[in-house]
Amino acid sequence: MENSQKGFANIVLIVVIVAIVAVGGYFVFSKKSQEPNNEQVSPTTNLQTYTNNKYGFELKYANSYSLKENNSGISIQSSQSCEKILGTGGGQWPKDCFIYDLLIQKNKIEGGSAHVPSTKVAGYSSEKFELDGGMYDNLNQIYIQFEKGGSWYVSYVSYHSENKVTAENLLNQILSTFKFTGQAITQTPPAITNQTILNSLVTDWKKIGPNILPGFPAVSQAFYGYPDIIQFIGNNRIVISYQDDFNPLFAVLSYDTNQKQFSYLDGLRSSPFKVSETLWNTWRKKYGDTSFTLQTYQFSSTRTGDVVYSSDWKLITKNPFISSNTSSQTDTSIVTIDTLAHNPSSFLNKKVQITGKLILTGKNYFTDPNFALTDGTNKFQVTTWLVLEVPPPMPESTGGQPSTMATYLDKTVTLQGTVEQNDQGFFLRVTKAL
Repeated sequence: MENSQKGFANIVLIVVIVAIVAVGGYFVFSKKSQEPNNEQVSPTTNLQTYTNNKYGFELKYANSYSLKENNSGISIQSSQSCEKILGTGGGQWPKDCFIYDLLIQKNKIEGGSAHVPSTKVAGYSSEKFELDGGMYDNLNQIYIQFEKGGSWYVSYVSYHSENKVTAENLLNQILSTFKFTGQAITQTPPAITNQTILNSLVTDWKKIGPNILPGFPAVSQAFYGYPDIIQFIGNNRIVISYQDDFNPLFAVLSYDTNQKQFSYLDGLRSSPFKVSETLWNTWRKKYGDTSFTLQTYQFSSTRTGDVVYSSDWKLITKNPFISSNTSSQTDTSIVTIDTLAHNPSSFLNKKVQITGKLILTGKNYFTDPNFALTDGTNKFQVTTWLVLEVPPPMPESTGGQPSTMATYLDKTVTLQGTVEQNDQGFFLRVTKAL
């Protein structure tokens, strides 16, 4: 009897233990199913590669993400909600928004917590730390930064505070694909001046041209291929215009200061003698340095044979490459001044007037090529006037009522205004049309 009671007690004990394990397992499973899903947001498959030629690196990111370039680096976003919250400047950070940013700058980011100096990216020792999002609720950020060649490469991911594991997975995945390609457009050492590069280009052009420019004419025709405008958009990066017979051509070149050689980066064969403002900005952003002060040289002497001297190149203030994409959006009419005979600087900030006939070409108004500009004392003939049409209100007419430039189409008109200057040159801000 005693043995049977012990056996029964053992059975009861086993049943109780099984019940406890079952109940405990249920609660563990239930709690786990309620935890936020911190799986990696970007799968290792279906990746696309981004390459940056300016700094010579590449990385990979998920096809479902969107990438944008900016002046400081790149930004990769997970969803449209990211764009919306960034446009508000504050509020609750969306749970489905993950943004990876890469900044390339002179100084590193200071502050933060949980520094981990042993982190490595592309073989470079890096610092890792965290920051809160400031103006956004529940926004946290994880930073990883390292220094190379005097520049700091600052990577960070912005995420909702509940999704830290997911954010770390995203950051680690992108940085695991980051590598330098060795194809960076190097900066020119201070000892190499623009004049040195200019001299090398123009004195050896007959040899350089056929080697660097696609479709360059035969050496016997190199006279036509000489560049007539050379513009520095960075320390050793230039945009040039030249001609193959009578076809205008444009090219973006890089100068290797070690090899003392030029290389071709991009170009355009165009029937107009200008490139669009959009294309020029693309070249400057992709191959140049937007913080660099533009320096433009124009050939100022008549060529004789194959001889071109650096002294024949004149530094000019306007940007001769740009042909505006659209009409002006200011509240007054603007006339752009271009002359081959005189420098309009003598009229700067003075009230002047011009008289001539308006002609409509496309969306813009041109005047005849023999306008006379005067401030009452000085006077000279100009070769080209371009009147950009603008939205109402337009310059005041003789009757005192607002009018459009179309009012004066195919008529002789006198325009009054003030001569001003911007990075593209001199222009007349029209205040009245008579």
